[in-house]
Amino acid sequence: MSNKPIKKRINFFQVQAYALSDKKKKKMSKEDIRQSLTNIYNDLEANDDKYKFKNFEMFSTNYIIEFIKLNDSELFARIGKQANENTIGKRDFVTGNLINIELQDNENIESYTYLYLDFSNMILSYLVLSGTPSKTIFSNFINDMIDNVEFTCVPITTDDVIRKLASKSTLGTIEFSYCNPKNEVIKDIPGINKRSLQNLNTDKSVITVSLRPARSKSITHRIEDIFNIKETLISEHGDNLKSLKLNAKNEEEEMINYNLLDYKFSTYTYIDMLLLNTADDFYKIIIREYNNMKNTLEDYIQ
Repeated sequence: MSNKPIKKRINFFQVQAYALSDKKKKKMSKEDIRQSLTNIYNDLEANDDKYKFKNFEMFSTNYIIEFIKLNDSELFARIGKQANENTIGKRDFVTGNLINIELQDNENIESYTYLYLDFSNMILSYLVLSGTPSKTIFSNFINDMIDNVEFTCVPITTDDVIRKLASKSTLGTIEFSYCNPKNEVIKDIPGINKRSLQNLNTDKSVITVSLRPARSKSITHRIEDIFNIKETLISEHGDNLKSLKLNAKNEEEEMINYNLLDYKFSTYTYIDMLLLNTADDFYKIIIREYNNMKNTLEDYIQ
């Protein structure tokens, strides 16, 4: 089998909650949110691993949440979703043989992920894995467990993305796309002429341009250059400018693609899944990546 790293994403959210009464909403304090989650925890039963857990159904699907750690400073939990065992098996990759998974009456196949909540700033780190419960399932579970409370996990964003990117150690490829309207559909498209378009039902063309630096180099060290490119493109293309993106990263980070036209972007990072097996493995790597991002995240939410 290949040992190629498997990269998965951790999304960061800010947890907020509102007490509801007489059609009014009052924002809850961090301590009130922590206490509400603790109250849920205290009412649950423990499994053989001594994790408090709760089975629940949502959108006609069975879920389970396990509270692996909960104390005055943090929550670490695993949330799973029942999978269709008829389409899941284990395979011998040498012989190619597919082996059915035998289940007892009280067992099922489950896809699960992990989440970590820092109570000091109410920042939630959520591991995004295909086929596992989303953060919406987690927030809906909390809302079902607490009366008269609206619990939400909102994206952590900034409305000044270019200024934030100025602190990155590497600014990579700039890519932009613009639309040519029907009367100029072949403008700036080498190799295409009017005769080529005669049999095509073409209403517009979208041109994508990538400006790439040398490998592992920055395309610029002056954030003013990025501002100037953005202003020039908007002036030239107006509403026909469809996208403007920039790759950026710090040392030891994966390159991330930022949309410079959408003035807000969600914060996230990537982890290597190859050597992760136990709940403690996931806890340690999520904590590590969260701590690497913590100062930036706290700056966004202030």
